[in-house]
Amino acid sequence: QTLMPKRGSVYNAEWGVQNKGVMILQRLRASNARGQMVWFDKSLKRVEKDGWIFVEAPRAYGAVRVVRGGGEWKKDSAAQRRSGKGRDDQGQWFALKDEYSPVIIEVSRKKDHAGFPAFQPAILANELSLKGKIVKYHSRFYKTTLTLPTDASAMPLIDGTPVDFKAKAVYDSPYLQGAFGKGVVTIRKGKKVLTLDFSKNSRVVLGDDI
Repeated sequence: QTLMPKRGSVYNAEWGVQNKGVMILQRLRASNARGQMVWFDKSLKRVEKDGWIFVEAPRAYGAVRVVRGGGEWKKDSAAQRRSGKGRDDQGQWFALKDEYSPVIIEVSRKKDHAGFPAFQPAILANELSLKGKIVKYHSRFYKTTLTLPTDASAMPLIDGTPVDFKAKAVYDSPYLQGAFGKGVVTIRKGKKVLTLDFSKNSRVVLGDDI
């Protein structure tokens, strides 16, 4: 069964909140999406315990929890892909019984844990609650608490503070910087600096030309 729309693509299908390696994700009702599934590659070692799905990858561990309603495993098939190409059975889908249920995902590096068996009870010990239309999850490993209103009526919270959706930078890296809405981009490498001002269509070079 394919959940792709009959025409076009899916837009604005989900929203969520993330801090470091932990997030809460949820399907939005105001979209043309249908259903909600989580993909698990067949290479992952998988363990299910107390409503959580734990996975082990070569260098990381992961945990997934469908907050409300649980789900069921579905086979993978090429027909589910937009191209319709490729091999079947590359993994499995976990299809949510309640497509609007929040989903919690937490991942971390293997080297930060004593092993896969130790990772699981650490996740199970985290506080998770769904009270009314508010889901809250606390990660002890990342020392953060995420809060998401399931009706999208208010801003999600990170450690009690509303998420600031105002972008501060378009680019922010060792080589490329650009403030949001300014139209000015700076490229740096050593002593070479190239500034592009798209608001004036100008180009300024310091040092050797880039």
